[in-house]
Amino acid sequence: MNIFTKQVLVLACSVFTFAPVSSHAGYYDYKASIAPRGVTQNPAGKTEKLPVRIRNNGPSIGPNYDIILTVTKENGEKVCETGYSTQSPMANEQQRVPLAFQVFYPNPAITKVDPVTPGSKKRADLPGKLGDAGQIQPAIVNYYVEANITPTANPDGDNYPVNNVQREKFAFRTGGNPSCHKLAGPNGQSALKPGDPGHR
Repeated sequence: MNIFTKQVLVLACSVFTFAPVSSHAGYYDYKASIAPRGVTQNPAGKTEKLPVRIRNNGPSIGPNYDIILTVTKENGEKVCETGYSTQSPMANEQQRVPLAFQVFYPNPAITKVDPVTPGSKKRADLPGKLGDAGQIQPAIVNYYVEANITPTANPDGDNYPVNNVQREKFAFRTGGNPSCHKLAGPNGQSALKPGDPGHR
């Protein structure tokens, strides 16, 4: 074996010995996000809902986790908060929709005809309404919606912890009743059915 062949073999062994091993093997990636707004209507009124979606982007199963939904106004005043603690692990590419923020708008009261002056209407107590004088644009309230998933074990195993939290501002018409809700059953499994807002 000549000197050139020996050098090639030594170099090949060195590359093989020190070839980097993926640091992501056995890691997980928990992500929280706020799904697009869904709107439903029933005889009582209209509901605008923002579901919270959580997912493990893998490549491995994750640990138990806490999931919290917090909603505040622009001045920092807390509107509502809800969540689950110590939920069962999510496997690779598993997704759940455990929580939602919603604003419910009751159907407006029926305007009445004034018996004294037929044809004139009494003002309905609706946001943005000025009775027969005309309408203005509905007033708007901004809500900051934050979803936060926190691993309760092995937090260093999360590939991309920056996406554990998502916080966004959403504008809603005034006159609604805001609230936070739990949508999931035991162990954080989604209780949504196909066709429900936030279901995928």
